[in-house]
Amino acid sequence: MRTQAEGSIAGITLLCRVLVLFALWPQAAIYAADPHTHISQYAHSVWQVRDGWFPGSPTAVTQTKDGYMWIGTSSGLIRYDGENFDVFQPSGGQGLLSPLILTLLGAQDGSLWVGDGSGVDHLQGGQIRNYGEHRGRVNAILEGRDGAIWYARTRFPDQDGPLCRIGKEENRCFGRKERLAAPLGASMMQDHNGDLWVGGSNSLSQWSPIASKDFSSELHGDNLLTGIQAMAEARDGTIYLGSPVGHQGGGLQQLIGGHIQEVLRPGLEGRKIGVTALLEDREGALWVGTYADGIYRLYQNSVEHYRRSDGLSSDAVNNIFEDSEGTVWVATNGGLDNFRDLRVLSFTVTEGLSMDSISGIAVAQNDTLWIGNQDSVDLLSKGVVRKLQGFPTAGHVTSVLTDHQGRDWVGISNGLYLYDAGHFREVRKANGDPAGLIVSITEDTAHTIWATSLVQGPSLIRVAKDKAVEETLAPQPPGLHLVRADTAHGIWLSYADGQLRHLADGRLSGCKVDLGRGRFKEIVPVNDDEVLAITTFALQACRHGRVQTMDSRNGLPDTRYFTGLFDLNGNLWLMTARGLLRIPKDQFGSWWKHPDSTVRFTLFDSYDGVQPSEGIFDSKAVVTSDGKLWFAGEVGLNMIDPQSQTPIMLPPPVTIEGLTANHQVHPVSAAVSLPPLTPDIEIHYAALSYVSPGKIRFRYQLNGYSSDWQDPGSRRTAYFENLKPGTYHFRVIAGNGDAWNQQGATLTFTIAPYWYQTKRALVGFVLALLLAAWTIYRLRVRSIARSINARFEERLAERTRVARELHDTFLQTVQGSKMVADDALAEGTDDTRRTALVKLSTWLGQAIAEGRSALEAMRSTTTEGATGLVESLRLATEDLPPPPGMAVEFSVTGEYRELHPIVRDELWQIAFEAIRNAVQHSQATQLRVTLHYSSDFVLRVKDDGVGMTAGMAGMGRPGHFGLTGMRERSYRGRGGFTIESDASRGTEVSIAVPGAVAYQATGARSILAALKERFTFSRRSRRD
Repeated sequence: MRTQAEGSIAGITLLCRVLVLFALWPQAAIYAADPHTHISQYAHSVWQVRDGWFPGSPTAVTQTKDGYMWIGTSSGLIRYDGENFDVFQPSGGQGLLSPLILTLLGAQDGSLWVGDGSGVDHLQGGQIRNYGEHRGRVNAILEGRDGAIWYARTRFPDQDGPLCRIGKEENRCFGRKERLAAPLGASMMQDHNGDLWVGGSNSLSQWSPIASKDFSSELHGDNLLTGIQAMAEARDGTIYLGSPVGHQGGGLQQLIGGHIQEVLRPGLEGRKIGVTALLEDREGALWVGTYADGIYRLYQNSVEHYRRSDGLSSDAVNNIFEDSEGTVWVATNGGLDNFRDLRVLSFTVTEGLSMDSISGIAVAQNDTLWIGNQDSVDLLSKGVVRKLQGFPTAGHVTSVLTDHQGRDWVGISNGLYLYDAGHFREVRKANGDPAGLIVSITEDTAHTIWATSLVQGPSLIRVAKDKAVEETLAPQPPGLHLVRADTAHGIWLSYADGQLRHLADGRLSGCKVDLGRGRFKEIVPVNDDEVLAITTFALQACRHGRVQTMDSRNGLPDTRYFTGLFDLNGNLWLMTARGLLRIPKDQFGSWWKHPDSTVRFTLFDSYDGVQPSEGIFDSKAVVTSDGKLWFAGEVGLNMIDPQSQTPIMLPPPVTIEGLTANHQVHPVSAAVSLPPLTPDIEIHYAALSYVSPGKIRFRYQLNGYSSDWQDPGSRRTAYFENLKPGTYHFRVIAGNGDAWNQQGATLTFTIAPYWYQTKRALVGFVLALLLAAWTIYRLRVRSIARSINARFEERLAERTRVARELHDTFLQTVQGSKMVADDALAEGTDDTRRTALVKLSTWLGQAIAEGRSALEAMRSTTTEGATGLVESLRLATEDLPPPPGMAVEFSVTGEYRELHPIVRDELWQIAFEAIRNAVQHSQATQLRVTLHYSSDFVLRVKDDGVGMTAGMAGMGRPGHFGLTGMRERSYRGRGGFTIESDASRGTEVSIAVPGAVAYQATGARSILAALKERFTFSRRSRRD
């Protein structure tokens, strides 16, 4: 027996153990299975072997620190992420010692330990290490306080003992040499003192390296072949033992005060059940898995039993495990089950109701619920349902009410009954007739009972002196339906045509609302002469004769409404076809003042346990004194506790599971390198939360591709197409309805470029393109030059031919004429004839001079020198000659370059025509001729004369072709020709010829200079 000091130390040790447990499982104190809830009211998921989920029967369940669930089966190891069960495939080719998995352990370092039919395997980072030094059938594994791994074994070939330890430096086993009495290790546990307990076929030992104790003598029975197969320690220090063979000394037992006793509870005899698995959850409930009778849950003095007929995958249970969120997992021969809390609890026939369809509900004394159904009344108190005895008739219950005196009123299909002092009595009319089919009942603030009834049409009944008195209203709208008490005085009545009437002191007032195709579902009084009507498709408020509406235009979901009420804190709750809607008090108050305002709300749906349904008759919602809300319907009763509806789920852990590129799976590491030409990529991710997996939602982004967040909903794969070479950063976050894991998970991957996608290749491509462009340009320039030269040569040959013909014909004729005229002059005496002949001779002499000058120009001497064109123009100008008072100035700028002969000739003709026009018509005092050599050749002839009109500058003088010829000569030489003329400034003629055309070729020039000349000329041509 322990001393008082030892007891205090043990208590402190137990407290520290609990604190350590909560530190290791941070979510445990936040979320766990409520032991006051029936197992049938938990959310229950089941995956059966026969549906192909597992290759063999599940035998063990655990969870690693990263959040993954691991399921051991008779044929291998499975990993579960909340959606997919993946058969574990180790990398590196190393496999498990045996595919028969018997026990699993998620260690504190995040690794996984596997006990199988041949030994122990350690899985970490995708690699497996086998511990085959001490082989055997491993039945249990645990992690010691020092981080060492302990395991219990049977069927071992050596003599080293059933208990083994894997440390950092050694792997050894312990047996009789180390004072361990148990010859076999069928089960194992560590208590709050750090001692190890080992159970075998006929033994039970408490052991530590310094002390041991044997309890084998406490075991009884003549057939303990399987022995102690399960053990668990309760918070109070009680050791529970389980044997799969239920008989004297077997079944469910407990070790108290050094003695083993049978566990006895109301409705449970421990020796009669074969136990295969034990677990005490964080709330202190003991879960018991049996050999062939499903599971039991023991909490305080209550016992819950759940078996295959209730929905369990099999009655043969192999293992029970509680994860970090408080979800309880059960591995059976038939599959895998998990049980978890729901925010909304349901009460149906499974929990004891007579029927699922509820037609009336009321809160009686001590928060007992009166629940009316087809032909009976059920009473629900503290989670226990019982049927009310002594119901006097077989009529269908339509409405239930508890008045201020605690008396209970029940309306049925053929009358109204009062339950008082344990007895029912019928309330009839004064003439003895039944009150009729009661539709709804209420009690006003004056404690008067009112009911609506169908007796040859709807009618309003008031109960006076225990008699049903039919009230006559004028006017009486058709289709009287619901009756509810006003908060101050009087009652509210609803009618089928949308009339909503307030009856007080014999007077009717109210509103008419638009029901559309719906009808009134509930009337909720708010203030004096103000009421909220819940109709099929909207909420309608009647406020002192005015109507305001709340529907989808205010942000509510587009749905159908069934019933509703205010909780004790003033929040509005609505049962709808989409779930249970909560509108906070401040949001409702804002709408009450501003009907057009948007309303924020919270929706609880089927993932929270809501079973939406529309009630019949007077099935409404009620609130009990503890604040719980109860909603009646055709599929049972829904209950929610608003006080516990603050966000309680932690953000789900997020992980990236893999990357698939070109149908090839790549291992996920710190950085993933992908080969070139990888256009399509799939990234698989998961949120490792199992409390409400249906509510998990994801968002992701891929930096390097787009910074925008994508919202795939619940989809767990991201798809990307046509990704260019480069480095990308993928990030995914997840939320569960309560909170988002904003940190999420990240993955960096790089797509290598193919040879033609590298920067070096790109530079090469650019250089090759520039070289090709330069080559094409040079070829084009040469082609243009050849074309121009060919045309110039043709023109030169033609002009030479013309010159020759002129010399041989026209000039010879003129020369002959002149000689004849000279002869006539020499011999003639007639003065008149002489005068004419003198003039003729003069003209012919001038024609000969001009013809010879033209011939010289057409023959185009090849060398003019730096001043050749200027001097030729100067001489031509002097021959005109300029009128008196006109000063003529010639200038040359820029570095001289040799002009192409044909271009020089064309320029001479244009310039001479411009000079002659200025001399003959401008009346100028100054004439300036400028030649400018640069990248282009520019010739300007400018005077300060009277100018010319815009029409004349553009088209020339009618019947004269001087300007037209100048333009034609300029365009033939690919030059730009402009005339600027103004009466105040004179006229300026400009000719700009591209250097590539104007100048004689002097070898290769730079491509940039050629391009500049080309583009400069193009711009000037477009401007001209």
